[in-house]
Amino acid sequence: MFYEVTKQVGKGMALETSIFRLDSVCRSMLDLCMAPGEVTATTANEIPGLLIDAVTLSTEIGGHEVMAKDICQNIIYADITMYPLEKACQETFPTAHPDSSSFELRQPFHNRYDIAICGGAVGIDHPRESYSSDCESQRLMVSQLVFAMHLLKPYF
Repeated sequence: MFYEVTKQVGKGMALETSIFRLDSVCRSMLDLCMAPGEVTATTANEIPGLLIDAVTLSTEIGGHEVMAKDICQNIIYADITMYPLEKACQETFPTAHPDSSSFELRQPFHNRYDIAICGGAVGIDHPRESYSSDCESQRLMVSQLVFAMHLLKPYF
């Protein structure tokens, strides 16, 4: 049900905007918080040959099942709020941070993308620390936006 409803959102974006008209020779997309993959599937249908990378929370820690696995060249199952080097201007981060032992210290993607989808929402089943429970939605949205801004192709 959730997959079909949100698939309609992707179709609406295709009909109402020019988001899927790309001039790039090697067209690519990054979907942050992909699952279940409805927007990714719609975008793949609208842009034949699109190269898609995605990151999404695994079902083991509260993520949705990915329904569109076969259209991605690469899916990483991880919490994008745990990538401090994607969000920071410096190469280090505070080791006293409550989640420092959970941080992902590698940068998962090195490509530049034409489109970045930032549609993730905090799941009810996703465990979180007490320090972030009141602001987890904001942490996730900011993480998605900063992550995407670092990886989008410049078009100016």
